[in-house]
Amino acid sequence: MALKNIRAVVNKAAFAVMVVLGTAIASTTPAFAQAQEARRVPAMSLEVHKKTQEVQELVDIKDYEAAKSLADTVITDPATNNYEKAVLWQMKAAIAFTLNDKPATIDAYLHILEYRDNIPPNIETQILYAVSQLYFTEANYDAALTYYEAWQKTIPGPVAAANMRYLAQVYYALKNYRATIDAAEKALPGHEKTTAHGNITNLYSMIISSYHELGDTENTRSALARVIDKGYNTPYCKLYAALLYQNTASIEQAELNTQNSFQACADFKADADLPDTSFREVATARAPIKITRKQNLNTENYLPVVPTQPQYPSAAVEQKINGHVIVSMTVLADGTIDPASIKIIESVPEGVFDEVSVKAASGFRYAPKVMDGKAQDIKNVRYKFTFNIAE
Repeated sequence: MALKNIRAVVNKAAFAVMVVLGTAIASTTPAFAQAQEARRVPAMSLEVHKKTQEVQELVDIKDYEAAKSLADTVITDPATNNYEKAVLWQMKAAIAFTLNDKPATIDAYLHILEYRDNIPPNIETQILYAVSQLYFTEANYDAALTYYEAWQKTIPGPVAAANMRYLAQVYYALKNYRATIDAAEKALPGHEKTTAHGNITNLYSMIISSYHELGDTENTRSALARVIDKGYNTPYCKLYAALLYQNTASIEQAELNTQNSFQACADFKADADLPDTSFREVATARAPIKITRKQNLNTENYLPVVPTQPQYPSAAVEQKINGHVIVSMTVLADGTIDPASIKIIESVPEGVFDEVSVKAASGFRYAPKVMDGKAQDIKNVRYKFTFNIAE
């Protein structure tokens, strides 16, 4: 039957795009971020900060077992406050992620959420979305939806198009086709403004597939007509012909009807295998990639999956100096940092924390930003280091 493998292929596409959705963990606007600072977060003691530095040093030499053991020792110490525990659990999450241990990463993130009243709200927001994505990759789609919904409650205003596309993928995996169609339709306008071919076709593929799964031939045909009319003729002309073939007497007639229905399909030629057409086969034919970098490779809220803890300068510790540093850097296609690209954008107090911030930033790992299946170098990614030591 035509389109018989459409579900399997859309599932595969959802996983591929999911990686893009890893670069969009926080959807917090600057104004909201400022409002979040009202939550009181305990300071980290000098003793615990020294221990976190020791954990980071063990991570740097890849002695992960020793790093985890030391983190556990500090976490179980009755003197460790909840914020400090959350920081150490974040370090354990980074270790687990590095080791590709997704269950352990999820477990560490869930422990951090136990201290949500003692961590910055934007961190809570990031973790909720990360947990949803991790559950998705583990095929626990109910949990993925639960944490997505919890994440959505923490953000102001409407959900961004990329996040709505991820929601459509979750619904599709749950076989909730009506909800898939609704989410995908809401995501389309934002993606169509950016001309990101892969994202748009992924959304239309889910819509087409969902209608097909529901046995709604008319809306399947209508969705195919919409995407073809927008110029995405490959592979949708063939899918349209395959759908017509179910109600025509011959391949030739399906080919002719498709050619006559759309100017974009005027040159379409049906193969002898049209009756056995699957979405998997035709989805490999991609239109030329069109990327508007200013729109599609937005660096706002692009946060590291593996953040490196900076060392508190000894002089600043002795004088109990607090402050912050904002750095700008280039994230390479593999998620690592180009060390030569790191620049200080803001430093308070000037010069005190610059060196340790640059060193920490150079060890960051990001989820690569993927456009139409190809990872991109991302310039001018910013990150703020905050230094706060207890009296």
